[in-house]
Amino acid sequence: MSAGDLKQEILRVNNRVNKSLFGNGLRWQKVDIIGQKIIILAENMRVKPLAAIDDRDPVATRLTDIALLNEYKSRLRQEIQESLGLTVRSILKDYDPKYQLAGTIIVVEEKLDDCSDKPEQEGGAGGCSPVRSAD
Repeated sequence: MSAGDLKQEILRVNNRVNKSLFGNGLRWQKVDIIGQKIIILAENMRVKPLAAIDDRDPVATRLTDIALLNEYKSRLRQEIQESLGLTVRSILKDYDPKYQLAGTIIVVEEKLDDCSDKPEQEGGAGGCSPVRSAD
């Protein structure tokens, strides 16, 4: 799988998980792959009921955000493992409700080539592909 194909599949999986939990897709997202880390930055719409009470009760909305982030991470882990065949070691995620930005770092067991500096080649050759660690 080329770097572009892997990134596109990660974006599809991330958007699918977002839709399954919040009922709508992401406004935009970007993925970078570095070694064993997949880094996703995305903008998504704030959950309307939480946006309505953000100013009145920020502690309650933050606790709800944390519960939603935990559920999201669980679903994303399952989707990444099932759809991409990668073994997820850890998922770190946070969300800034003011700017509606979410940052996600997925650490996988497989060593992925550094996709950031490798150009795509025609026919899917080169780029980034999952490679098992030689542990």
